[in-house]
Amino acid sequence: ANIEENWAKALVLKLCLPYLRKSMPKHRHKNYLVHYGDVESLRKALGIANPLIGYVFLIDANTRVRWYANGVAVKSEAETMVRLTRSLAKI
Repeated sequence: ANIEENWAKALVLKLCLPYLRKSMPKHRHKNYLVHYGDVESLRKALGIANPLIGYVFLIDANTRVRWYANGVAVKSEAETMVRLTRSLAKI
């Protein structure tokens, strides 16, 4: 997901989308999301304190957040995410 709240940067991102598509395999196009506009209420609801670092959310079929992490993952965090993802995929 690419979220841009700044209108000037959003304009640049819109202009760059064709180049992004060319650099990405076609089978990944449908999974690449772009949002332009304010997401402050969503950030607050998800507990995102720092919008400048990456966050990963594991969401179940009922759209409940089951696990999340941010920043650079250590090996144990990545293993936990994979294990939980496999568990949720069985349901």
